[in-house]
Amino acid sequence: MSDDSSSPFDDLDAPPPRRLLALAALGGGALTVAALGAVWGALTIAYGADPFPWIAVVIVISIPAMLLAIGIDMTLRAFRGRSPGYWPVAAMTYALVLIAMVTLLKAADEQYVEQTARMEAACGGPNTELLRSLPSFDGSVAAGDPTGDRFGVCTLTLKVQGVRSGNYVGHLSNALAAQGWTVDNTGLPTAMSASRGGDRIFASLGATDDQGVTSVDVSTGGEPARISIGPA
Repeated sequence: MSDDSSSPFDDLDAPPPRRLLALAALGGGALTVAALGAVWGALTIAYGADPFPWIAVVIVISIPAMLLAIGIDMTLRAFRGRSPGYWPVAAMTYALVLIAMVTLLKAADEQYVEQTARMEAACGGPNTELLRSLPSFDGSVAAGDPTGDRFGVCTLTLKVQGVRSGNYVGHLSNALAAQGWTVDNTGLPTAMSASRGGDRIFASLGATDDQGVTSVDVSTGGEPARISIGPA
């Protein structure tokens, strides 16, 4: 099969005057494949691979792979004057995109599994016990259930009502200092952090509802650099 009869895009791959068009087609096809990989990878990291059957990869990548193959075929013809033909290029491009996408999604799914495991382990015994042992000043403080996040951080949300609500983080800071914690008060009155031994605690003042109840998030564990300790 000659080059002149093997591509449906012969009219688009003229010599130098059309090289910019060929490069534009190549760039557009590459961006389409990259965008699909980025979006699908992010969704897999967030939700895992189960909601997206692997057979869907075979179908969904066909159009981006076809667009990329068009760009490759046009670029070869514009710069080299010849191409193996669109369909051989399309077959090779599809195979490479498929391999790359499956590899990417497998890595993303492994990250999802690891993050899920960290979430489930974040509020294991020691972290929950530490958060529930924090000093409480009166009956106006109510604690919810600890929740873990994908970074392994365990957070306990306190509901504080009354005159102490606006300065609860400061009261907590003073109480921890009295118990021998090393306290960083640079974020007061909205945030503070404390450490003792291998334990770290981060507290941040949240919003106050129309009934005067203020939320305070107290966290421990995980990666300290990823814990937000500013106001909600």
